[in-house]
Amino acid sequence: MPRALIVGGTALIGGAAARRLLAAGWEVDLTGRNPAHLPADIATAGGRVVAADRDDRDQLLAGDRRDTSDRRTVDPAPSDA
Repeated sequence: MPRALIVGGTALIGGAAARRLLAAGWEVDLTGRNPAHLPADIATAGGRVVAADRDDRDQLLAGDRRDTSDRRTVDPAPSDA
């Protein structure tokens, strides 16, 4: 099953992307500063929230649950959302 990590997933655009991916059968993890802001419908559909600030690389990497041995290649891009 494909998996997505959406940075800023508790906001409007990230939430819309999460809903579409969940409906298509993806596993979806979302980051946000406040896990309480995860919309109920996304949680019910299986979305999981990871408390992380988009400007904190270590927090974002902690939210990336993929099995990878070389995390040096992960460089989160900034978002203007």
